[in-house]
Amino acid sequence: MSDGTSRGDRISDKGGKYHHGDLRDSLIHAALELVETQGVGGLSLRAAARRAGVSHAAPYRHFKDKEALLAAAAEQGYRELGNYLQGKLDKLGEGKVERVQGLAQAYVEFARQNTPQFRLMFGPSIPDKTIYPELQKASGDAFRLVMQATKEAYEAGDLTGPSYQQVGMSAWALTHGIASLYVDRQFVSAGMSGDDAESAIEWMFAIFLAGAATEK
Repeated sequence: MSDGTSRGDRISDKGGKYHHGDLRDSLIHAALELVETQGVGGLSLRAAARRAGVSHAAPYRHFKDKEALLAAAAEQGYRELGNYLQGKLDKLGEGKVERVQGLAQAYVEFARQNTPQFRLMFGPSIPDKTIYPELQKASGDAFRLVMQATKEAYEAGDLTGPSYQQVGMSAWALTHGIASLYVDRQFVSAGMSGDDAESAIEWMFAIFLAGAATEK
C-alpha cells in the first residue's frame, strides 16, 4: 500500500542528502553550494538535483526553472542576512548612532563571509525580483532593520537630515558600495584585503556621521 509519499520526496537511493519532506530546502542548499563553487553559470536544475542526490525530475516539483531556484536561493540569503544583522543588533548597546554603525559593519562582514551568495542576491541573475513576493519580503525585512535603527537615531536627534529615510538610504548606499567593491575584488585589485574593507566602512562611516550630525 502506498503511504502517500512520492518517489521524489523519499531519501535518495544514492545515499541521499536530504530527509523526508525536505526536498525543497535540500535543492536550495545544493544550489547555494553550486553557486559558491562554480558560480551562477554552473547552476542548473539538473546539477542541483545531482548534487542533492535526487532524480532529474524532482526539482520541478518546486521550481519551474533555474531562475525560480535562484530566486529561492537569494531569498534564503536575505533571510540569513537579516538574521545576521539582528544578531549583531542584539549584541550592541543602546547608543543609537553606534547601532547604525554596527549594522553597517555587520553588513560588510556578511558580504565578506558569504561572497558568492551576496553576489547572487544583488546581481543580475534575477532580472525582475518583483515576480517573487517571498524574495521581496525577505529583502525588505533585512533592509527594514537598517531603516529602523536609522529612524531611532534620527528621532533621538543623534542624526539629522531631510528625513530619516534619506539618511538611512544614504547610509545603506555607502555600506553596500563598500561591500560590493569587496565582492567584486576591487580591494584585491588595489592590493588591499578584506580587513581593509572593514576598516574602510569604519572610516567612511565616521565621515558620513559627521556630515549627518551637522546637516540641516
